[in-house]
Amino acid sequence: MAGAQPGDAAELGSTNGAGKAPPKATVREIRLSFWYFFVVIKWGSERRSSDRIADDRQVHPTLTASTLPVLATMWAALFLILYLLLQLFVRFVVYLVS
Repeated sequence: MAGAQPGDAAELGSTNGAGKAPPKATVREIRLSFWYFFVVIKWGSERRSSDRIADDRQVHPTLTASTLPVLATMWAALFLILYLLLQLFVRFVVYLVS
């Protein structure tokens, strides 16, 4: 008895979706790996209740002695990239005008 039989479709129809992965959340992330550490940046819409968010902020504060250098480095890198892009844009405009 090899292959599928005509009556098998009805039996297999009852298992649709059984092996599918659950839908993914709306959270997006970027993972940056460096020599001895990594940085994960996540963003997305918040689906937790306001009480749970407040509790999480109490347990895991953003500004601590270990996170301040990382946040300062990220902001410095962002401003450096924006400055370089602004320079590139100005040179491009000067090139177009001249």
